[in-house]
Amino acid sequence: MSGLWDELKRRNVFRVAVLYLVAAWLILQIADVLFGLLEVPGWSLRFVLGLLILGFPVAIVLSWIYELTPEGIRRESEIDRSESISAKTGQRLNLVTIAVVSAAVALLVLDRWVGADRAPADNAAADSTSAPVAAVDRAPAQTAAAESTPADTQISDKSVAVLPFSNLSSDEENAYFASGVHEDVLTYLAKVRDLRVISRTTMLRYADRKDDIPVIAEELDVRYVLEGSVRRAGDRVRVTAQLIDGRSDEHVWAENYDRSLDDVFAIQSDIAKEIASAMQAQISPDEQALIERRPTDNVAAYELYVAAREAIWHPEYGREIFERAGPLLEAALELDPDFALAWVLYAYVQGQFHWLGQDDGGTAGRAEAAVARARALQPDLPEIVAAEGEILYRIHKDFPGALAKFEQAQQRLPNDSLLLMQTGWAQRRVGLWDEAISSMQRAAALDPANLQIYTNLGETAERMGDGELALRILDKGLEIAPGTDIFESLKADVYLGLYGDLDAAERLISKVDSIAASAYGTSMIMVPFLARDYPAAMEVLGQPQFERTMREDQPLQIEIWRGVVLTQMGETDAARQEFETVVARAADRSFVQTSWDSDQALAVAHAYLGHPSETLAALERVDSNWPENDHMNDFYRDWTRVQALTRIGEHEQVLDILEARLGEPGGFTVWQLRLDPRLDPLRDMPRFKALVAD
Repeated sequence: MSGLWDELKRRNVFRVAVLYLVAAWLILQIADVLFGLLEVPGWSLRFVLGLLILGFPVAIVLSWIYELTPEGIRRESEIDRSESISAKTGQRLNLVTIAVVSAAVALLVLDRWVGADRAPADNAAADSTSAPVAAVDRAPAQTAAAESTPADTQISDKSVAVLPFSNLSSDEENAYFASGVHEDVLTYLAKVRDLRVISRTTMLRYADRKDDIPVIAEELDVRYVLEGSVRRAGDRVRVTAQLIDGRSDEHVWAENYDRSLDDVFAIQSDIAKEIASAMQAQISPDEQALIERRPTDNVAAYELYVAAREAIWHPEYGREIFERAGPLLEAALELDPDFALAWVLYAYVQGQFHWLGQDDGGTAGRAEAAVARARALQPDLPEIVAAEGEILYRIHKDFPGALAKFEQAQQRLPNDSLLLMQTGWAQRRVGLWDEAISSMQRAAALDPANLQIYTNLGETAERMGDGELALRILDKGLEIAPGTDIFESLKADVYLGLYGDLDAAERLISKVDSIAASAYGTSMIMVPFLARDYPAAMEVLGQPQFERTMREDQPLQIEIWRGVVLTQMGETDAARQEFETVVARAADRSFVQTSWDSDQALAVAHAYLGHPSETLAALERVDSNWPENDHMNDFYRDWTRVQALTRIGEHEQVLDILEARLGEPGGFTVWQLRLDPRLDPLRDMPRFKALVAD
């Protein structure tokens, strides 16, 4: 054996093996970069890997059979041992190996240090939707199925996914009823702290899928899957449910419930308790009381409540869904004024109306009255605490107070993904950025197919200045829902603000089909504006859908943008008309709901109209009305001040703001300063040059 070992060393087989492996790794890294730049299909890299694997034994065999001599390559058997130069060849191989290793180390260093200061090459060049590996430690690891770890070591034995219940009724209108049974069973289970329960939004994606149970369990990283059906006929209802082990595909528990319609709530609580027992979950007395409590004695009111809940949980967030839900809840409460959960949901809807600028002067009062009514009816209902947090957040802008309520509600609603999202929203408002990411990741683990979670996660990471994390999250959203405009738009925001890559941002925006994506990303207008392509920017502003979407959130920003772009084009008279329109509309409370929105627009409009005193007065009103502890949106206030003060010549004040907020979470980025034409008056100032220097 030792003779063979010595012969392998003499023939440089080991050296060839080491050199081959190092060189193969280097080839793969170079191919990965080049293939991304050239937009070569993903299978090409796997093909190269296959060739390299096949080539390894060939290289070993050839190194054994052949030897390099001064006359060229010859069979080792034909060479006299005294003429062999295998030792010198070995030294040369050592030098080549050192050179290849050095190249590999240099590539790693370049990727680590240079790549941190620019957009990832594959994404910037080819708009790849693969996640940046640099962010793997911060990514929501549980948002996909357990991809890298065996299920039997990764999946909790007390985790369950509740599939949408099939509606077996002859009347299709009973689909709402079946949905309500499904949702309430899921909600009851979610109140058990000892369980991990996948949220409703994700489960709805499986409504029409016919996958095998083990496949679903693996995708959702759960041990058990609950499926069921609902058949309603007259005043009778039949509910069938069965719990299946995702590992073995065996039935763990099954039951049929054939009862009167009025007994449907008892069925739901019975199912939840039986499932928890089958999974050996511990249920506290408080949790059991919550599960057994009937939400209402009026089935008709319950159905209206379920329909309202369905409307609210629409995948697209917007005022239309709350306009549908409001009348349904009012009808439910007319049938049963003692329906506490309906009052809670009604308060939530009123808070959303206020937040979205649909305040008729009574939203705050109606929301607070609804919560008070719910508390009078069922003072220990944990959803009431969450609703109180919503009112503090949406209506009063008391973000620390809202955070305290959300955290309190979590103690009794441990599997509520929406509540975790609300907690994350409040955390980022008060500047707890890492905590916000953590809360949203926990929400994603419970609701891994909820696109809104990835939208908020990506936006939060971008505000933190973590471009790698933001891109990974947004790419995860695109993996779940390929081609989703919001994710493409937000990725463009990342490339603009954090990397200054106009080309990558433009490529992303070119793929956006719906101009409505501007609701979540400003890149639709920012890409042409920062590229100083002002006619293209005016074309975006002229699209009716873009205007409609922007006015829902910022009613006066269309005129502001038109005025700014026209000013950059030298069309001063047309620009002045736009700014005068802003001044005229700002006082119209039917057009602009909140004073700080109108005051921000007024500050910019007056600055461009050449009214310094009016500009400063509007800025003071913005500051006096701005919510405290709003680190997420303080940027918009600061940018209003920067834009307005720059226009009226208060450049030193502007530089003070930029120096204080540059590089802070939620603050300015160096690329914003480098690219934005509105800052051109500052470019020759030494302080500004220092800010934007490499």
